[in-house]
Amino acid sequence: MSSPINQKQDLLGRLSNIRQIYQFALILFITILFIIIYHPLSDLMGNGVIMISLVPVLLSGLFFGLRAGILSALLFFLLDLFLLVYFQIATFIEVLTSGIIFGAVALMIMGALVGYMSDLRKTLTKELITRKLMEKELDAQRNRVEEILNQQQDIVCRFTPDFTITYINPIGQNFIQNQNTELVGVNLLSLFSDYENRFIQNFFSRPETKIKPIKFEFPLTTRNQEKQFFQWVVTPIFGESDQLIEYQAVGRDITENQIVRQMEREQRNVIEALSKSAAIINSSLDMNDVLKRILENIISVVPHDAANIMLVKNQSAKMVQMIGYEKFVQEMEPFQNLEFSLSTPNFHEMILTDKGVIISNTKTDSRWKVIGDNHWIGSYLGAPLLFQKKLIGFINLDSTRTNFYQEKHIEWLQAFADQAAIAIKNAQLYEEVNERAKQLSLLNQAARVTIHATTIDEIKQPVARLISEIFKTDNIQFSIWDEQKNEFSNYVESSIPISAENFTEDNIRFQKHFARQALENGQLQLFEDFQKEESFPETYRKLIPLQSIAIIPLKISNQKLGIIFLGYTKRKSFQQHEIILMEQFAHQTGLAISKTKMYLTEKKRTLNLSHTNDILATISEVAANTTLDLNIQDVLNFLGASLKKLHIETMIAFKSPNHNGIDIVYISLKNQIQTSEENLQFLADHFSHIDAKNYHHFHEIFSEKKVLFINNAFDDIKNIANPLLQNADELISLMGITTESRAFILPLIVNDQSIGLITVWSQQIQQSDQSTFMILAMLIANVIEKNRLYQKIQQLAITDSLTGFYNRRGLEELGKHEIERAIRFNRPLTTLMIDIDHFKSVNDSFGHPVGDEILVQLAHRLQSKLRDVDILSRYGGEEFFVMLPETDKDNAYIIADRIRKLINDNSFPTSAGLINITVSIGICYLSKNIYHLEDMINYADQALYQAKQNGRNNVKHFILHSKPNN
Repeated sequence: MSSPINQKQDLLGRLSNIRQIYQFALILFITILFIIIYHPLSDLMGNGVIMISLVPVLLSGLFFGLRAGILSALLFFLLDLFLLVYFQIATFIEVLTSGIIFGAVALMIMGALVGYMSDLRKTLTKELITRKLMEKELDAQRNRVEEILNQQQDIVCRFTPDFTITYINPIGQNFIQNQNTELVGVNLLSLFSDYENRFIQNFFSRPETKIKPIKFEFPLTTRNQEKQFFQWVVTPIFGESDQLIEYQAVGRDITENQIVRQMEREQRNVIEALSKSAAIINSSLDMNDVLKRILENIISVVPHDAANIMLVKNQSAKMVQMIGYEKFVQEMEPFQNLEFSLSTPNFHEMILTDKGVIISNTKTDSRWKVIGDNHWIGSYLGAPLLFQKKLIGFINLDSTRTNFYQEKHIEWLQAFADQAAIAIKNAQLYEEVNERAKQLSLLNQAARVTIHATTIDEIKQPVARLISEIFKTDNIQFSIWDEQKNEFSNYVESSIPISAENFTEDNIRFQKHFARQALENGQLQLFEDFQKEESFPETYRKLIPLQSIAIIPLKISNQKLGIIFLGYTKRKSFQQHEIILMEQFAHQTGLAISKTKMYLTEKKRTLNLSHTNDILATISEVAANTTLDLNIQDVLNFLGASLKKLHIETMIAFKSPNHNGIDIVYISLKNQIQTSEENLQFLADHFSHIDAKNYHHFHEIFSEKKVLFINNAFDDIKNIANPLLQNADELISLMGITTESRAFILPLIVNDQSIGLITVWSQQIQQSDQSTFMILAMLIANVIEKNRLYQKIQQLAITDSLTGFYNRRGLEELGKHEIERAIRFNRPLTTLMIDIDHFKSVNDSFGHPVGDEILVQLAHRLQSKLRDVDILSRYGGEEFFVMLPETDKDNAYIIADRIRKLINDNSFPTSAGLINITVSIGICYLSKNIYHLEDMINYADQALYQAKQNGRNNVKHFILHSKPNN
């Protein structure tokens, strides 16, 4: 659909076309008239007739413009030329040579000029008309737009770059000022606060505001000082030369949307905070930790100055955790211990409605009660902690400001409280589970105690302690029934405060009678409010100041075993699981007592047999684990440790070599004697050897070879020790010998000779064990003798029979060990190979017996120059090999040369007279390339060979020129 301007332009176009037709007809008419009158006029005007054609040319230019003027001038020139020639007014040559040509040119110029002027006039006229039409149209459109804007609910304002208002709609007028005040021409900045002005100036200083429309949000404050939120669209308006002339700002009120968004944002924040808080407070099952996390995280949901959690118990609520009160409360301990009745108005309202409560002003609200030091609280918000619709407590938030909390805070706090209630209940259930697990663990522990108990005494104290832990009692009495005496005995009783004046004979008789009756009945009896139980005499109730008691009879298959009495100083409600646990405990303890009684009976019958079997088993174990190569001390240690398991201590002594007493070689409790080093040294000096005159059993053991049973070992050993030791009683006691100890002293007989004795003592030893311990004594004597023979054979195997020093086998055994030790600890080690020079001539001249004499003397002379740690061996014939631990090559050379000089400077006395000899010595030392015994022997021998080659009677080092093959 075309615009009004276009419609008017179309209409003017159509009118112009009609006018042009008339104008063309006029020109055509003049042209025809010109042709008609041309000839007659030519007679009058001659060539001047041509000037008449100027009229249609000017009209063409005037009516149809520049092109029409030029075209018509050209056509009329040709027409004039044709008519001149045709009417023979002039020839063609005359025309060309006359001034007619210049007239034609002038004609064309005049037509063109008139045509140009006509075109210019038409263009200006058209533009003028169009401009007027556009201005009218713009005014009409502006009026319509302003009518529309005046009806809009958005603020519309136009203003110049210097903030002068050029237009503002009624909505904006009403928002900014009264409608009666004209705002057009007023500076925009004068209508707003400083903060709003700074924002407006900063905003319009940005370059992009002068280029394109910009959308943004900015609040404004109303005349009533209320903040409203607007969404603004600011559009720059430009003039004809693209110059910024003004701005148009349109502001849409989005306050309601903003409020909704704010609520949604708050809701999202609360939901997020609740989600995070739920994850945090439910990530722990420890009650204190859960309560602490609840109070630490509630601030992210609802603001407050202080907060606390109360748990409900026995129709009252008590604070179990709090935060923030230390800033306001002077005395925290009394405040923390406050208990609040559930009838308190704010709590009562929450209980009735299952919803939170707001007290906006605690000073004026009748529901608020000043309790303790809470007068500083201005407003209060509380929510019940509900788990499965059951009240378990409250969350309370306090603020110092009045009217601080709103209805939305109730919803938020209640949502948080629901999560907190789950976490608290889980923690409570966890505590209950742990408590039950602990009770079951203690019950199992009691079961283990009673299962392994072998006496009633082993049951009483542990069971009393465990039952006190399981049932959290304040008092406990555990009595065992004595069937033979037909009365209670073996009391285990905790300290119960008893009023002495009420502890009469009647009360004592009633207590025993009631205990007998309860045991006879065999049923668990519970009294939750003992002080009001009329079945007990008042004097008896006063005697025992307890609020609740439980009486647990111990009875198995009509066998009366005992009774357990549990007392509580505070009123207790017995739970079903506790009742079941008491019954289990009673059955378990009864079985244990019954079993123990049967066990004690059987124990007496089996003790002697078991004791004998244990000793025989120990003897068999010692025999099975004794080998020929085992050191005798290891055998004695093994024996002592094995008997010690049977609580039998041991002492073994050998007859002294000079037969003047005994040498103690083993005491099983010697390592337990804890005394000063001085006393220990005195013990080693005086008690390791006992003279025959001080040991009154010496003749009986070694001469008569008797087996002695000592019924009082303490007195017997005291008679021996008193002359030798100070504080004999203390040392004897530490050795495990008591007045109840009994002992056997048995001789160790080898080849019908008593070589020593073994003494065993214990409280369990009986005289009937004599044959068993005689077997033990024979075993020990046999092991000692076999070990002696084995050690003798072993020594002969590694000893040179001529010199008495190590032979080659002994060298191999000891040498490898020394090399390993030197390598392990990175210590020096050197070897010497010593050979007698020309020893064959000695044998040839004096005989081999004389040669043997020289070898024996040479071995002893070598030993005289060596240390105890050095190893001397006869390697073969006249060769001796020496290992020098902790000796480097330089010191080894000094030792070797000293030996050489000793042999060279001192003759050897023999059966054939004095004989002089010399020796050659080769040295090899341990190194990174020489670390095997075979190599050290080989290279020392090579060094010896070099010494021989060097003239004998000298010492040579082995020098390794290349790494040997391993």
